[in-house]
Amino acid sequence: MQATASASVLGITDFGPVAGTPLVPPSYLTVYFVLFLALLSALYVYFYHKKRPVLLWHKLRLLVALAIFIKLVVVLGTVLVVAYWLVPTPGIRRTIPEALISSFPPTDRVEIVFDRPVSRKEIRESISPEIPGRWVFENSIYTTHLYRNLVFYPTFSFRSGTTYIIKISGIRNFIKISPPTEYQFKFTTQASPKVQKVTPVNNQNKVATDSEINITLDSPNENISEFNFYLDPKTTFDTVLDSSKMVYTLKPKVPLKQGTSYSLKITKHDVILNLTDGTVSERSQAEDYNSTFTTIEAPGINSFAPNYNNVPVDSEIVIDFTKEMDKKSVENSFSIKPAAAGSITWPTDQTLSYKPAKLAFETEYSVTLAKGARSLDGGSLEQDLVKTFKTIGPVIVSTFDPQNGLTAINIRSPVKVTFDQEVDHESAESKFSITPKINGHIVWSGNTMSFIPAEPLSFTTNYVAAIDEGIKSVHGTSSREKFQTQFTTQNANIKLAVPAYLQKYTLSCEIAALRMALNFRGANVTEDDLIPKVGFDTTPHNGNIWGNPYNAFVGNIRGTQMKDGYGVYWGPIARAARDYRGAQEFQNWNISDLTAQISKGNPVVIWVYSHFGTPTSWNTPDGTNIYAVRDEHAVVAVGFTGTSDNPTQLIINDPLSGQVYWSRSVFDKKWNIFANSGVVIF
Repeated sequence: MQATASASVLGITDFGPVAGTPLVPPSYLTVYFVLFLALLSALYVYFYHKKRPVLLWHKLRLLVALAIFIKLVVVLGTVLVVAYWLVPTPGIRRTIPEALISSFPPTDRVEIVFDRPVSRKEIRESISPEIPGRWVFENSIYTTHLYRNLVFYPTFSFRSGTTYIIKISGIRNFIKISPPTEYQFKFTTQASPKVQKVTPVNNQNKVATDSEINITLDSPNENISEFNFYLDPKTTFDTVLDSSKMVYTLKPKVPLKQGTSYSLKITKHDVILNLTDGTVSERSQAEDYNSTFTTIEAPGINSFAPNYNNVPVDSEIVIDFTKEMDKKSVENSFSIKPAAAGSITWPTDQTLSYKPAKLAFETEYSVTLAKGARSLDGGSLEQDLVKTFKTIGPVIVSTFDPQNGLTAINIRSPVKVTFDQEVDHESAESKFSITPKINGHIVWSGNTMSFIPAEPLSFTTNYVAAIDEGIKSVHGTSSREKFQTQFTTQNANIKLAVPAYLQKYTLSCEIAALRMALNFRGANVTEDDLIPKVGFDTTPHNGNIWGNPYNAFVGNIRGTQMKDGYGVYWGPIARAARDYRGAQEFQNWNISDLTAQISKGNPVVIWVYSHFGTPTSWNTPDGTNIYAVRDEHAVVAVGFTGTSDNPTQLIINDPLSGQVYWSRSVFDKKWNIFANSGVVIF
């Protein structure tokens, strides 16, 4: 409850204002008096030697005059500083990002720098479209007072290519005498990077077998998108993103095959990151890019066909030489393994065509031209020329999208199935299923079948999309196995529109939390309205004797926790709430009890701790033992992410820092310390 907020959002280096810190700390007073006495002594020695007073009265008068003079200078200087820094209406010196910027990195913080200190409690901040995060005052001019920097740390990354509007209202000077003003600016986040160029270019021929593949984006990929790359025929490679974050390089681990046609498929998902732990919170629908290229042929030939896999069994073998050839010599050096009966024809003197009677399914063939095969000009092959290809076999699934094991899939994503060959559409559609079952329709693009759901998928749900065996092929054989992908959709985000207010007094967190919940329920009350209804236990803190927070607020609400003030528990808060709306205190709830109330639209005030959370105890004057926790604190649970029985995050209105997202582990630890207690407001 004591305002000693810690920074739980990634990137916060300044913990922000600490409520209740004295405007003039004792250490500053000590320094002031030391300097005052030193200056007074120096001036007194100077004027003493100059005027040389004799009488004690004259000496005392000189000392008092110098002391008054120093005080007047200090007061006048303070007045001038206050007049310059604290009286005028604050303006905006700069913002990060600058207004109207169109390429703001989605993971960066937002900062507003005022030209003079502002009143922290008067300011209200908003971002549209709404994004979870934490507003923090940083870089005080004087101890924990006089702040000019207001910083927003997003809990999740901003959505790419989106225009956001920041509105700051209630801007007043530090001493609250200037009229409130407001400031608004907008910016656009960096657009999702797109594939601008691929090298080798689409349909390029004669690509060197030691080539690397470069994919150039139109803008840096600063944690905005996930790219995946696939090469067919299947090739292992390392993927490297350069320092500019704009060029991906695929480095094959072995040389590419000569005279082979390669297909490159690129899939891209835009992502929303949870900046507290770096995990992906949401993946967008996939975007695809496809390209093909052919590697350079072996010396002596222009081309060899077929130069790919999944070759139809009725295909011809065609070799185009660089020169006119001696046909008899070439035919004598030609062989194919496994043996396949067929006939040779010569469409031209440079082109040999071998027509097998029929190739076998799912078989790798090796075609050899032995060295010594001659050209008509007397040249000959200096080494064996060997080419391989594999005939078409049973239908298999090349890729699924979403890929197996992916999480945080956008609920509007289709399910795409890409086959390795042309298939019978009706057969493939009949073998498709998705569990849990959902209605939809299917569209085709080449060998890719896309299932388009009729309605959005369910949040936080594990789906299995399957293709059963028996899919008929147009040129090959039917599939022999079942294929499937398993993925999980993005988490639901249930949140009530409960206003987030900061507490007015050092230890008034319970009152501030109740105020938020009641305001949401339409009761327009202030902390000062609620405090008398909660009441005070004025028992002095004397050793191990103190008041009873189960009856009323213990100690000074403006004091320091565990010294002259503590707080109040759920009973008195529920009692005060019932003067305005329905309320029920509770203990020993589980997480499902809490989320069930939030799902019904009921905010819940809960008891946690703000900083260290060390259990302690004391006795009341009548001998009752009181369980207590250092840094006792109350907040409002206003929402959750994930399923109601197992949420991954809880959305909290914290009177110390505004609206924050707590991970489940953090929430459980904080809530458990008070036996999962609270007050639900109906």
